[in-house]
Amino acid sequence: MNKEIIIDGVNVAECMHFDKVSYSFGNTYYCMCDGNMSYICQENSNCYYKQLKRKEEECEAYKMEAEEGIEINAELKVALKEISFENQKFCYQIEEQTKQLDQLKADNLSLKRGIEIAKESDKYLASKLKTENDNYKKALQEIREIQKDCDGCNGDCCYCYSGSGWIFKLSDEVLKGNFEVLNERN
Repeated sequence: MNKEIIIDGVNVAECMHFDKVSYSFGNTYYCMCDGNMSYICQENSNCYYKQLKRKEEECEAYKMEAEEGIEINAELKVALKEISFENQKFCYQIEEQTKQLDQLKADNLSLKRGIEIAKESDKYLASKLKTENDNYKKALQEIREIQKDCDGCNGDCCYCYSGSGWIFKLSDEVLKGNFEVLNERN
Protein backbone atom coordinates (compact mmCIF):
# COMPACT_ATOMS: atom_id res chain seq x y z
CA MET A 1 0.00 0.00 0.00
CA ASN A 2 1.22 3.44 -0.87
CA LYS A 3 1.71 6.12 1.67
CA GLU A 4 -1.37 8.29 2.08
CA ILE A 5 -1.32 11.63 0.32
CA ILE A 6 -4.39 13.65 1.30
CA ILE A 7 -5.29 16.48 -1.08
CA ASP A 8 -8.66 18.23 -0.92
CA GLY A 9 -9.76 15.69 1.70
CA VAL A 10 -9.07 12.68 -0.57
CA ASN A 11 -6.21 10.13 -0.53
CA VAL A 12 -4.81 10.59 -4.03
CA ALA A 13 -1.97 8.08 -3.61
CA GLU A 14 -4.12 5.41 -5.33
CA CYS A 15 -5.14 7.61 -8.28
CA MET A 16 -3.89 6.05 -11.52
CA HIS A 17 -3.12 9.53 -12.88
CA PHE A 18 -1.21 10.62 -9.85
CA ASP A 19 2.47 10.89 -10.46
CA LYS A 20 3.87 7.58 -9.26
CA VAL A 21 7.43 8.70 -9.66
CA SER A 22 6.97 11.44 -7.14
CA TYR A 23 7.33 14.57 -9.09
CA SER A 24 6.83 16.63 -6.09
CA PHE A 25 8.49 19.84 -5.36
CA GLY A 26 8.03 20.48 -1.70
CA ASN A 27 4.33 19.97 -0.99
CA THR A 28 3.27 20.35 -4.61
CA TYR A 29 2.06 17.19 -6.39
CA TYR A 30 1.37 16.93 -10.07
CA CYS A 31 -1.38 14.99 -11.75
CA MET A 32 -0.91 13.31 -15.11
CA CYS A 33 -4.60 13.27 -16.03
CA ASP A 34 -3.85 14.53 -19.54
CA GLY A 35 -0.78 12.34 -20.02
CA ASN A 36 1.74 14.91 -18.89
CA MET A 37 2.28 16.76 -15.68
CA SER A 38 0.26 19.79 -16.63
CA TYR A 39 -2.01 19.84 -13.56
CA ILE A 40 -1.13 20.59 -10.02
CA CYS A 41 -3.21 18.17 -7.99
CA GLN A 42 -3.93 20.74 -5.27
CA GLU A 43 -5.44 23.07 -7.89
CA ASN A 44 -7.75 20.48 -9.45
CA SER A 45 -10.16 19.87 -6.57
CA ASN A 46 -12.90 18.34 -8.72
CA CYS A 47 -10.98 15.87 -10.83
CA TYR A 48 -12.78 12.63 -11.58
CA TYR A 49 -10.82 10.62 -9.06
CA LYS A 50 -11.51 13.06 -6.19
CA GLN A 51 -15.20 13.26 -7.13
CA LEU A 52 -15.39 9.46 -7.31
CA LYS A 53 -13.79 9.06 -3.88
CA ARG A 54 -16.10 11.68 -2.38
CA LYS A 55 -19.11 9.88 -3.84
CA GLU A 56 -17.84 6.55 -2.51
CA GLU A 57 -17.54 8.13 0.96
CA GLU A 58 -21.08 9.52 0.61
CA CYS A 59 -22.33 6.11 -0.48
CA GLU A 60 -20.60 4.47 2.46
CA ALA A 61 -22.17 7.04 4.81
CA TYR A 62 -25.61 6.43 3.22
CA LYS A 63 -25.05 2.70 3.50
CA MET A 64 -24.28 3.07 7.21
CA GLU A 65 -27.34 5.30 7.64
CA ALA A 66 -29.45 2.75 5.74
CA GLU A 67 -28.17 -0.07 7.98
CA GLU A 68 -28.96 2.05 11.04
CA GLY A 69 -32.35 2.78 9.50
CA ILE A 70 -32.98 -0.93 8.97
CA GLU A 71 -32.10 -1.61 12.61
CA ILE A 72 -34.32 1.25 13.76
CA ASN A 73 -37.08 0.04 11.43
CA ALA A 74 -36.85 -3.46 12.91
CA GLU A 75 -37.03 -2.01 16.43
CA LEU A 76 -40.00 0.14 15.40
CA LYS A 77 -41.77 -2.90 13.93
CA VAL A 78 -41.38 -4.74 17.23
CA ALA A 79 -42.59 -1.69 19.15
CA LEU A 80 -45.50 -1.28 16.71
CA LYS A 81 -46.51 -4.92 17.20
CA GLU A 82 -46.46 -4.41 20.97
CA ILE A 83 -48.48 -1.22 20.67
CA SER A 84 -50.90 -2.92 18.28
CA PHE A 85 -51.36 -5.78 20.75
CA GLU A 86 -51.94 -3.32 23.60
CA ASN A 87 -54.33 -1.38 21.38
CA GLN A 88 -56.30 -4.55 20.64
CA LYS A 89 -56.48 -5.29 24.37
CA PHE A 90 -57.75 -1.77 25.07
CA CYS A 91 -60.26 -2.00 22.22
CA TYR A 92 -61.56 -5.29 23.66
CA GLN A 93 -61.77 -3.74 27.14
CA ILE A 94 -63.58 -0.71 25.76
CA GLU A 95 -65.97 -2.97 23.86
CA GLU A 96 -66.68 -5.00 27.00
CA GLN A 97 -67.14 -1.87 29.10
CA THR A 98 -69.46 -0.44 26.43
CA LYS A 99 -71.54 -3.63 26.61
CA GLN A 100 -71.61 -3.37 30.40
CA LEU A 101 -72.59 0.30 30.17
CA ASP A 102 -75.37 -0.53 27.72
CA GLN A 103 -76.60 -3.27 30.07
CA LEU A 104 -76.46 -0.85 33.02
CA LYS A 105 -78.43 1.70 31.01
CA ALA A 106 -81.03 -0.95 30.15
CA ASP A 107 -81.15 -2.07 33.80
CA ASN A 108 -81.46 1.54 34.93
CA LEU A 109 -84.32 2.11 32.48
CA SER A 110 -86.04 -1.05 33.75
CA LEU A 111 -85.58 0.09 37.33
CA LYS A 112 -87.01 3.51 36.49
CA ARG A 113 -90.04 1.89 34.86
CA GLY A 114 -90.36 -0.42 37.87
CA ILE A 115 -90.28 2.58 40.19
CA GLU A 116 -92.91 4.36 38.08
CA ILE A 117 -95.10 1.25 38.13
CA ALA A 118 -94.60 0.89 41.88
CA LYS A 119 -95.57 4.55 42.40
CA GLU A 120 -98.69 4.11 40.28
CA SER A 121 -99.47 0.89 42.13
CA ASP A 122 -98.98 2.66 45.47
CA LYS A 123 -101.33 5.43 44.35
CA TYR A 124 -103.89 2.88 43.20
CA LEU A 125 -103.60 0.84 46.40
CA ALA A 126 -103.73 3.94 48.55
CA SER A 127 -106.86 5.08 46.72
CA LYS A 128 -108.42 1.61 46.99
CA LEU A 129 -107.56 1.38 50.69
CA LYS A 130 -109.00 4.83 51.30
CA THR A 131 -112.20 3.85 49.49
CA GLU A 132 -112.45 0.60 51.50
CA ASN A 133 -111.68 2.46 54.70
CA ASP A 134 -114.37 5.02 53.88
CA ASN A 135 -116.82 2.18 53.12
CA TYR A 136 -116.05 0.46 56.42
CA LYS A 137 -116.50 3.74 58.26
CA LYS A 138 -119.80 4.27 56.48
CA ALA A 139 -120.91 0.70 57.28
CA LEU A 140 -119.90 1.15 60.88
CA GLN A 141 -121.85 4.41 61.00
CA GLU A 142 -124.91 2.66 59.52
CA ILE A 143 -124.61 -0.20 61.99
CA ARG A 144 -124.36 2.25 64.89
CA GLU A 145 -127.45 4.11 63.67
CA ILE A 146 -129.38 0.86 63.37
CA GLN A 147 -128.14 -0.20 66.76
CA LYS A 148 -129.55 3.02 68.22
CA ASP A 149 -132.89 2.25 66.54
CA CYS A 150 -132.80 -1.29 67.91
CA ASP A 151 -132.09 -0.34 71.52
CA GLY A 152 -134.98 -1.76 73.54
CA CYS A 153 -136.71 -3.57 70.64
CA ASN A 154 -136.15 -7.04 72.13
CA GLY A 155 -135.34 -8.42 68.68
CA ASP A 156 -138.81 -7.72 67.27
CA CYS A 157 -137.90 -4.93 64.89
CA CYS A 158 -137.45 -5.46 61.20
CA TYR A 159 -133.68 -5.11 61.56
CA CYS A 160 -133.21 -7.76 64.17
CA TYR A 161 -136.05 -10.27 63.73
CA SER A 162 -135.10 -14.00 63.74
CA GLY A 163 -131.63 -13.58 62.26
CA SER A 164 -133.14 -12.79 58.87
CA GLY A 165 -133.33 -9.11 59.46
CA TRP A 166 -131.52 -6.48 57.56
CA ILE A 167 -128.88 -5.89 60.27
CA PHE A 168 -127.56 -9.44 59.94
CA LYS A 169 -127.54 -9.25 56.18
CA LEU A 170 -125.74 -5.92 56.39
CA SER A 171 -123.08 -7.29 58.75
CA ASP A 172 -122.42 -10.38 56.61
CA GLU A 173 -122.17 -8.41 53.39
CA VAL A 174 -119.90 -5.75 54.87
CA LEU A 175 -117.59 -8.44 56.22
CA LYS A 176 -117.44 -9.94 52.71
CA GLY A 177 -116.52 -6.49 51.33
CA ASN A 178 -119.85 -5.86 49.61
CA PHE A 179 -120.73 -2.27 50.45
CA GLU A 180 -123.58 -2.03 47.92
CA VAL A 181 -125.88 -3.35 50.63
CA LEU A 182 -125.53 0.01 52.40
CA ASN A 183 -127.37 1.69 49.55
CA GLU A 184 -130.30 -0.74 49.86
CA ARG A 185 -131.36 0.61 53.28
CA ASN A 186 -131.72 4.19 52.08
